[in-house]
Amino acid sequence: MKVSLVSPHELDADCIERWEQLRGTNSIYDSPFFSPCFTKAVGEVRRDAEIAIFETDGRIVGFLPFHRVRRRIAKPIGGHLNDYHGAILEPGITLADPGLLQSARLDAYDFDHLPIQLGNAMQSADSCRESPQMDLSAGYDACVAAKGDSWKRGWRDMSRKMRKMEREVGSTRFEYSCESIDLFDIHVEMRNSLYSRMGLCADYCVGWQGEVLRVLRNVERPGFRSVLNVLYAGERPVSTHFGLFSRGVLHWWFPAYDLAFQRYSPGLQLIDICARQAAIEAIRMIDFGKGDDRYKVLFADRSIPMLKGSACQKGSFAARARASHAAILGFAERILPAAINAYPRKSVERLWTGTALPRVRT
Repeated sequence: MKVSLVSPHELDADCIERWEQLRGTNSIYDSPFFSPCFTKAVGEVRRDAEIAIFETDGRIVGFLPFHRVRRRIAKPIGGHLNDYHGAILEPGITLADPGLLQSARLDAYDFDHLPIQLGNAMQSADSCRESPQMDLSAGYDACVAAKGDSWKRGWRDMSRKMRKMEREVGSTRFEYSCESIDLFDIHVEMRNSLYSRMGLCADYCVGWQGEVLRVLRNVERPGFRSVLNVLYAGERPVSTHFGLFSRGVLHWWFPAYDLAFQRYSPGLQLIDICARQAAIEAIRMIDFGKGDDRYKVLFADRSIPMLKGSACQKGSFAARARASHAAILGFAERILPAAINAYPRKSVERLWTGTALPRVRT
């Protein structure tokens, strides 16, 4: 296995074409986070972004975009901004293959959003939460027709609130891909207001993460683009969503709504309208990202199990450290009350296997 290590800006047209060819070998790679466009956008902001290009017999067989931290430790490209981790590899090759990481001069690749299809061979990976999806390949009507009573109750409630909002606020209007800078700023304000209300730091779209989002705002390539969905009531934007679209998959990334209109459930209304517009906008799947939020459970009809863990070079210090800490955590969680189980786990994961990146460019 021959490996070339390059920066995202060094990807040439032939490499990008091959990357896209490999994406076509597995439907899981349809996620926008597996697009070279996402990697290149992150690379415009962070200098620690790298790509390992794997070759066999003169043929490129895979790409691994990552950030190198602590010399030989890799984190997923984009860190916690990235909802789908892993390498883009030819069928039959996995990150667990001996020598793959070694050839990239890495001892460990940490992840917590690795689709189970890409990690079945990894003994160090643990089952994690799922990424709910709404399959719209047969159309909106076919999708919702297969749903149960919980959907019917939810839909009746949404319809009632939509009629009420139109009576009290004004007629509704939907914009699938808004390009207004002012509307994007309003979207940011909405989301940060939600963070503040939950007692969280209102840091959406700040720092290097904000720079990446703003780079993505201006990216539009065949098969990849960012979208700002906006739902208006009268002249007011009442809910927004900033997400990524690639190969028929709309990844529901950063939704927000105006707290003044919360009683009308504008966030749910926006998802429903997007789903209804699926055929027009070439959306065959809405991926809601890992988690079990109410709106995800309501709209989803399938899910992708995600794994967390580390792909490690056997015998390395990184492998031993991760194995020992996993054993210690497992023991602690068996003897500690459930109420405090999360504290040692979260602390150790932030130190050893978390996917957060340094706050400043490296």
